[in-house]
Amino acid sequence: MKGHVDIIFVYIVEAHAIDEWPISSGRYNRGRGPVSVSQPTSNEERLALANKFRSDFDCLEVPMLVDPIQNEFEKKYAPWPLRFYGVDENGKMSYIANPKDCAFDPLEVWQWCLSKK
Repeated sequence: MKGHVDIIFVYIVEAHAIDEWPISSGRYNRGRGPVSVSQPTSNEERLALANKFRSDFDCLEVPMLVDPIQNEFEKKYAPWPLRFYGVDENGKMSYIANPKDCAFDPLEVWQWCLSKK
């Protein structure tokens, strides 16, 4: 629908699982300290972590999809560590935000959304 933007969050592999690439920073973890989880090995474990993430960050009120444990979304779209995609109403990918200096400019994403009006 013209002038309407849907936002969907896709939960993928753990970026800093303690059994793969642990980091000790918890600066964006709302005072809960570093994330200390192992990489899930089943869809059930990934769903549990996605649900925990959702409850920890209660401000996230957008629909969430969870990439299956085979990492199909991650392999196809390379979203790690964080990526924003824009899909037009015809289903074509028309925007991929890429980080600059390890950060995104939210204004760039916002401008793409506004261009869909």
